[in-house]
Amino acid sequence: MRLQSGQTAVLGGLMEDLVTDNQDSIPGANQIPGVGSLLSQRSAANTKSELVIFLRSTVIRDDSVNGDYANFRSLLPGDDFLLQPNPSKPPHLQ
Repeated sequence: MRLQSGQTAVLGGLMEDLVTDNQDSIPGANQIPGVGSLLSQRSAANTKSELVIFLRSTVIRDDSVNGDYANFRSLLPGDDFLLQPNPSKPPHLQ
């Protein structure tokens, strides 16, 4: 598959058919001939599902922080990142 930057590709085809057959009845009553079928209920359900995956391509031409990743510069840690205490550790273990 060939895509230009920003185009979307669609992958599909994983399909599932699920058939469920339920029978509800009063315990013991379904053993009685004739009456058992009157006191029970049957239901069937069909469920279909399909997995579709959408992929949007992004072509990176300059993989530096000054290039295509310049918008993410504010998310980078500062110079003192390793000097700060770890908030996920208890204070007595730092």
